[in-house]
Order: sequence, then C-alpha cells, then structure tokens
Amino acid sequence: MKTFTIVTLGCKVNQAESDTLASRLTGRGWRPAGPSEQADVCIVNTCTVTQKAAMQSRQAVRQAIHAHPSACVTVTGCYAETDPSALAGIPGVDYIVDQNGKAELDRLIEARGTQRCAQAIMLTGRGNAPNLSRAGKERGGFRRRERDGW
Repeated sequence: MKTFTIVTLGCKVNQAESDTLASRLTGRGWRPAGPSEQADVCIVNTCTVTQKAAMQSRQAVRQAIHAHPSACVTVTGCYAETDPSALAGIPGVDYIVDQNGKAELDRLIEARGTQRCAQAIMLTGRGNAPNLSRAGKERGGFRRRERDGW
C-alpha cells in the first residue's frame, strides 16, 4: 500500500484542507506513513502570512525532502501560490500546486503516484481540468509550458 505524509503550516483553513486531503487519499487506498517510515508521497501545505512564515515554509519543504529522500514531494498552500519560482528552485520539489489546483491534489497524486520529476511541475486548476506545466526560472520570470499527462 502506498504511503503519504502531510506537513501543514499556518492557519486553520490549511489544517482543514490537509485533513480533507488525508481523508481523500485514504479513500483512494493510500495510508499515512508512520513516524519513522519513509513516505512515498510528501505534501507540504505552506503559509506566507509573514516573512517568517514564508521562511518556515521553505524550511519545511527542505526538511521534508531530507526526511523522505525518495518521496515525490508536492508543495501547495499560500506560499506555492505567491512564489512558485522560489519553490521550483529547491532541488527535490516535484510538484507545485496553486490554490485553484489544491482541490484536485488527491487526483494528481493518484494519477502521478510516486513519479519523480527532473524539474518541478506546476499544477493550476482552471475550470474542470487541472493543467500541468513545467515551473522554472527564465530571465527572472515564471515560465509555463502546457503539458498533457492526465
């Protein structure tokens, strides 16, 4: 059985969304990883209400990558929405999911599973179908390339 772990920072809304995601993943046959167990998928639900929260979000992402080196790492939440290029610059981040795509996160995880990425992929929710695109830096901006794969 595939395992997951969710690291949640910030407000009660993030906590509620993380709880809902955990329930959805469990309903799809996934189980939470134990405290000393390596997870197949690691999700970090970030916050950016202050500069300190943004720093703690980046730190939590790096800690998750270190604690679960073989896991597929997905970052979502406010920080993923406001500064996806900073997250794309962290080696080991596989997916960055904005606020619109967060509702489809369980679907992304089920569809992509533990597939690792050479470069971070951004998931944006537009209408009924999520879009995947490469996230990266190009001349200081945020670059998108549409990608099929659902």
